[in-house]
This record gives sequence, C-alpha cells and structure tokens, in this order.
Amino acid sequence: MGRVVEFAEFLLTVSSAFAAGADTRIIFDHNGNALISYSGSKDTLPTLTPRTQSTREDRLLASELALTTFMYVLDDSGSTAYGNGHVRAEFRTEVEYSNLLGSIFRELEGASMTYWTGTVPQTLSTEVVLSDTVKFGGPSIRVTVPAGAGASASGSTITWSGDDDDTWYLCHIYAGWRATSILYIGGTEHSTDGEHVFGEAHTWVSACARARGA
Repeated sequence: MGRVVEFAEFLLTVSSAFAAGADTRIIFDHNGNALISYSGSKDTLPTLTPRTQSTREDRLLASELALTTFMYVLDDSGSTAYGNGHVRAEFRTEVEYSNLLGSIFRELEGASMTYWTGTVPQTLSTEVVLSDTVKFGGPSIRVTVPAGAGASASGSTITWSGDDDDTWYLCHIYAGWRATSILYIGGTEHSTDGEHVFGEAHTWVSACARARGA
C-alpha cells in the first residue's frame, strides 16, 4: 500500500527533527510498523502527531481496482484528567476494503498514540503502555499481519502492545493488518488504550479510544 511510504517519511521526519539528542527512541521499525517514544519538550507535540496525507480520491485514482476497492477512516480519542494535565489515547486508521465476492478484505494502516500532557506530579510517566486491538465481524475470518509487526493475529482479532519507561509519549505506526473472508466481513472495530504509571506508588491512569466501521 502506498501509504506505507508516507508513514516511513513521517518516521524520518521525527527521527531527523530530534536527531540531536536521546529524547526520541525508535523502539522498532519493520515492514511499515514502528513504535516511537519521545521524552523531550512537550511543546513539540503538534509535530509529533502523524496525520495521513492521502485522501480517498488519491487512493482511488492510484488503485488499479478503483471500481471495487474503497477506503474509509476510523478515528477516536479519549482523555482522563490527572494532576495538572491529561492522559490521552488517540488513533487514526485508514481501512481499505472490498466486498467483491472472491476478494473480500479489510486492510488497515494508521497510527495510535498515548501521551501525558501535564507536569504534576511529574513530567515523565514512570512507565507507559500502549495497546491496539482490532476485531472483525463475520464468518470464516482470517487475519494476518506482516512479519516483525509485533502483533498477534488469532481468530478474527489482531492485538498489539508496546511499552517504554521514563517517557510521556508513545506512538505506534502500523500497516498491512489484514482480514479476509470467503463470505462477508460484517464490521471492523479498533480500540486503543494508553496506560501511564506515575511514581513509586504505581498510580495507574488510563485512557481509551474506540471506533467501529463497516
């Protein structure tokens, strides 16, 4: 999918923008899937939040199957107040799909993130866990993910989880998450959870985002 290139360019932009220090960590980057941790200035948040550049029209014009392949977007955000800020979880997923008999599929690509906006009780979270779950409805669903994506594909569900310590921002970039069926796919649900641990008391604060599409 062409959007892998765009997210690869986003990775390069982030890594080059903060190449001077150890504030940015690309924990893994493989086959269009990556995990980024950032612990620097919180003023940089707008430049760290990825936005998909392609439009539905661009995607259809670029597709050889423009008459049978379409795309829609799932996105949501959740927020929990804590201290003088918020713990947030967000995602934006592009779903490319076809309902043509013999070629029924959903293929996902996008980015999820969780971040802590405050400074009290502390600027950096002691530990951050970011999780994504995608569920597909329908009979005889087969799910697959690229090698090295770090995700688990089982039954009709894809799950992924990543974490880092002493940071305030985690961003997960994913591509090539795919579901197929010989009959139909009745729905696609994506949920993102961000959990932040604060201090030696291990205070857990979490936020969740969830959206469902065809």
